[in-house]
Amino acid sequence: MNAVGIIAEYNPFHNGHAYQIREAKKRTGADCAVIAMSGDFVQRGAPAILDKVTRTRMALLGGADIVFEMPAVSSCAASRDFARCGCAMLSAAGCRYLSFGTDGGSLSALQKTADVLAAEPEPFRSVLRDAQKEGETYAAAEAKALGACGASFPPGGANSRLAVEYLRALRESGASLQPVPILRSGMEYTAGSASAAASGGTRKAGMPGSDMPGAGMPAFPEETRPSALFLRQALAEGVPDKAFRRWIPESALPVLLEARHLHRMVFPEDCAALLNYAILTCPDPAEIAGFSADLAARLKKAGSGFRSVEEWTDYLKTRNLTRTRVSRALMHLLLQLRKDSAAESALQHTGPAPYLRLLGFRKSAAGFLSELKECCPVSVIQRPAIAERLLSPDAFRVFSADLQAAAIYRQILADRHGVRLPDEYRAGIVILDS
Repeated sequence: MNAVGIIAEYNPFHNGHAYQIREAKKRTGADCAVIAMSGDFVQRGAPAILDKVTRTRMALLGGADIVFEMPAVSSCAASRDFARCGCAMLSAAGCRYLSFGTDGGSLSALQKTADVLAAEPEPFRSVLRDAQKEGETYAAAEAKALGACGASFPPGGANSRLAVEYLRALRESGASLQPVPILRSGMEYTAGSASAAASGGTRKAGMPGSDMPGAGMPAFPEETRPSALFLRQALAEGVPDKAFRRWIPESALPVLLEARHLHRMVFPEDCAALLNYAILTCPDPAEIAGFSADLAARLKKAGSGFRSVEEWTDYLKTRNLTRTRVSRALMHLLLQLRKDSAAESALQHTGPAPYLRLLGFRKSAAGFLSELKECCPVSVIQRPAIAERLLSPDAFRVFSADLQAAAIYRQILADRHGVRLPDEYRAGIVILDS
């Protein structure tokens, strides 16, 4: 079978994601869409709003055919490592194409930026060094260095950065995945108020033109394409269920609403108690992945005392330590991902994709899975109970970090909402008949 791969968080799944899957299949002629999806904690440094099993079900109902879980060590990592892992997973899964969303810019322009970042030619290195010496933030210095090489990030923030990082990962790894960018349409990532949108005041943002092949009219009106951030805000604000009919595919909507009514949602502040305990009992934050010496010193200086997650982030961020970087480091502390931990160090021996953990699939893709298990260069894990027999000691240490992350997520749900999810050994694989 011909497969197109997508790296995603689906936090939560919405119309824009369904559109991307549909367009990716259409443009590539792929028989199935294979998803490398973050588990219970996501790249921006927060818990996913829905557990990975629920998000897998929504993705399959929304058009995906196979969903694999990205290891926690990589799904909570910076964009470069996140992209490297996702690309390695999809390459190991036998995908021919990699589809990703962009906020603008041609494939050739994105590729040029990726090439400069990968090669770091002399103009880039010298301008970056000088700009940082002059006190510019790393982001500003990087933008200036790219400009000196005739390259730049297209507008759009995280989507644009990840698009470039995917292309950079393909170049550095030599993976044969063919990139298929799809212009993101609909609401800007940070646009509008969820409450206002629910009452008919959704802010719409037209997308810039694109010279990418196949870019055309969206299948949904733009106001039905919110961002995942907007949807998380809407769920936090208590926007009525009926509003989500405009934003979530009809097939997947009942899954979201059931999770909402059963209080099976986790917001960043739900982590506060466990995070404060982790901070209180951490002997040396400098040993935690993502903590620079400066950030570790700031955390030590804070002393004891309960703070909300937002208060910790506000306290620790600086001009050169962005909120996202701080949030990611705090999540590493919560998950106990140490720089010298077994999981972190094991990646040096196993590579960015030490295994493929199957979360769910459509029965129509069973043939693809059968073929994959025969030729996949890494183990395909369908039952966690036998993972230790399938994996090398290094790979199993990475997998053990996934089990711990899932256990912490379940603990948060139980503590905050009294909800008890099945553990990793009982949850099973999501299988759709069609």
